[in-house]
Amino acid sequence: MSELSPLGTIAPDDQHKAGSVGRLVSSTLGKIIDLETGENLGPGEIGELVIKGPQVMMGYKDNPAATAECLSDDGWLRTGDIAYYDTDGFFFITDRKKEMMKVRGFPVFPAELEGLLVTHEHIQDVAVIPKLCDTSGEVPKAYIVLKPNINLKEEEILSWVKERVSPHKRLAGGITFTHEIPKSPSGKILRRVLRDLDRAAQK
Repeated sequence: MSELSPLGTIAPDDQHKAGSVGRLVSSTLGKIIDLETGENLGPGEIGELVIKGPQVMMGYKDNPAATAECLSDDGWLRTGDIAYYDTDGFFFITDRKKEMMKVRGFPVFPAELEGLLVTHEHIQDVAVIPKLCDTSGEVPKAYIVLKPNINLKEEEILSWVKERVSPHKRLAGGITFTHEIPKSPSGKILRRVLRDLDRAAQK
C-alpha cells in the first residue's frame, strides 16, 4: 500500500507459507488489534493489522482528518486489513475492514462465508454482501453460481450453512442464484456492484 512506501511484509525467498503475505520487513513493527477495543491480540486471533516503521507515511497532505483516521498519535498505521499471524511471525490477510458487516453488533466478514460456501461440492463461485435489515442492521446474503447441471434449492444451502456457523453468520438475507460473479481484471469480487443491484431491487 502506498502509505507504507509500499512494503510492510515480505515473503522470504527460502520460506513460504501458503496464503501468507510473509513476515515484517526490517526495522518494522506490526501487531493485530481487536476491532472494538484496540487491544493487542495473540497468534491466531483475527483483528486489524497495524504497522509502525520508518517507511510509514507522515500523513496525508492538507488532510488532517484523513490522517487521524488511519494514523495513531504514536505512528501506528491502521492498514484496514483483517489479519492474523502465526507463532512463526507469518501474517495472513483474511479480509478488508471496510467489507465487514455488523449483524446485531457482531462483526461478520464476507470472505469467511465465501470460503465456507465454495467448499460445498455443488457450488462453483460465490459472493457475500450485506443486506439491510430492520431488526439486525445488516444480514449476510449470498450470490451463488452452481456447478453445471446442478439443481440445488436455496433451502438446502441455507440449512447446510446453518449447521456450520454461528447464528449471526447465517445467510438470513437469503440467496440469489446467478450465472456469474462480477470481478475486477485482477479477480477481486466486486461486492459493491452486487450490493447496489440488490438495494436497487428492494426499492
